[in-house]
Amino acid sequence: MNGGLSRSQRNMLATKANQQSVNVRRRSGSDLLKPICIYDVCEKLGLKVTFSDINMEGMYQRGDPARIFLPSSIIRPIGRRAFTCAHELGHHIFGHGSTIDELTEESRQQSWDLPNEFIADSFAAHLLMPTLALLNAFSIRGLKAESATPVELYLIANFFKVGYSTLITHLCFGAGLISFGRYQKMKSIKLAAIRSTILGQISSKQILICDEAAVYSAIDAEVEHLVIMPHGVRSENDALMLVDSVELGVVFEAKRPGIVRLFNSDESWATFVRISRKNYIGHAGYRHLEDDSDD
Repeated sequence: MNGGLSRSQRNMLATKANQQSVNVRRRSGSDLLKPICIYDVCEKLGLKVTFSDINMEGMYQRGDPARIFLPSSIIRPIGRRAFTCAHELGHHIFGHGSTIDELTEESRQQSWDLPNEFIADSFAAHLLMPTLALLNAFSIRGLKAESATPVELYLIANFFKVGYSTLITHLCFGAGLISFGRYQKMKSIKLAAIRSTILGQISSKQILICDEAAVYSAIDAEVEHLVIMPHGVRSENDALMLVDSVELGVVFEAKRPGIVRLFNSDESWATFVRISRKNYIGHAGYRHLEDDSDD
């Protein structure tokens, strides 16, 4: 497409995307204040999501049922795959044909100039991170998006089950909660530096940090991921094993697939962690099960 999309065209598409994201949340029984599990939403809408050994960002296949194919964690981290799943759901919601999204930086940049890709991206961002939910997430923690530190933004990204870069991009270009200058500054900070700040040491492992400021319906992790919880939080079993303690809290490591309950000392707060196998291939609904069942 020569010249790409104009600002007014993008605004029009973003408005449609936002409206449909609200409709999808309502159809799936989700409100506008809490994070969602995109795989659960797809299942409620009748789409089958499968993690596959594919070298692509993702694929939407029209049919009955409609299908979404995503790469394993070898290709993309857990937050990025959640966004891609929401993006592919966007293709379904807007009646697009079967679509393959390539695993290239060029294809991501071009999405801003392709109507179908832009509206799917915008839909995904609004679905996963509604503006009301973002405002609430910062407010209950006594934070403001414009002045939040990289670690605080990383926490908010984990809360919404998306990547750090995905969050700050939406805060700037979608929700309008941070300035472009703040976006550029936060984007310049590498994830490795944020993780080192959190752990006090260099680590290549995926880190998830949680707090007691909000109720987490469930936290999605993968074997070998590190999950940081507030001090005093305990694990129900050794599938999530206590391995360290840092300033932000206690550090658990996911050791095997399953669903683990976490709770504080007086059990006034609790949540569940769903642990999938490392580099899991198969139906999304079975990712935290220990066997290889699929349909």
